[in-house]
Amino acid sequence: MSLQKYLREMKSLDPHNQTAAILLLVSLAQLSKDYRKVRAYTFWNLIATITNVGFKLRWEKVIACNSLGILVCYKTAELDCKDQLMKNSGLSPAAYALGDFLFHVLPFFIVGRQLVQEKKRLRPQHGAFSLLGQFFFAYSQVGKMDVGEVYAQHDSVWCWLAAVFGHLSCPFIINSLVDGRIRHAFFQFSTVWIPYALKYFGFRKIKNRNKDAVDEVKQISESESMNTVCVHCNTPLTKATKTDY
Repeated sequence: MSLQKYLREMKSLDPHNQTAAILLLVSLAQLSKDYRKVRAYTFWNLIATITNVGFKLRWEKVIACNSLGILVCYKTAELDCKDQLMKNSGLSPAAYALGDFLFHVLPFFIVGRQLVQEKKRLRPQHGAFSLLGQFFFAYSQVGKMDVGEVYAQHDSVWCWLAAVFGHLSCPFIINSLVDGRIRHAFFQFSTVWIPYALKYFGFRKIKNRNKDAVDEVKQISESESMNTVCVHCNTPLTKATKTDY
């Protein structure tokens, strides 16, 4: 069987190119072991988007759900560890904000707009499939759902709740927009942010609030203790010798 004939048969049997999607996920999981930049689910989504555009694989419905899930999940995580995320990125606050907008906010609105313009309706399984992709990412990177060691320590349970809201609500939001029910779509989009709002307004504890300030005070205290010297012989004092004085 020629390659061209094989690809035609594969396309007829798998019109949504789900096999290619699974192969891409497995490949990214392997690449992330050697390339740190690939060890971020946002980049997985970006690579999937570029691949979809380049090869016309019809993944835009799943990518829309994935993009909304990433947006809500990341913003919820930021409430716990934005300073650490910014520090890990090595970017200035302005550059970080720009990158956040380009990679977390913009993708959903671009892909969503395309779906609405083309009158493409989504099914709940599109959101379920994208959520499965995020689960696969977590377990392929750290073997568990808490990916704090990849990004920064955060409220993992609450962020996953936000992700579930985002992934599974996206089909209903897009379908409402396709049907012209703008108010209904706005209401559905608002409900996606319930986990974020509950944490923002204090109904769910912020995990790392003031952590940096506490660490800084601790470091200063330790530094001062190391620099304490004896007034008689000018030798450094340990905690034991300080007690004697």
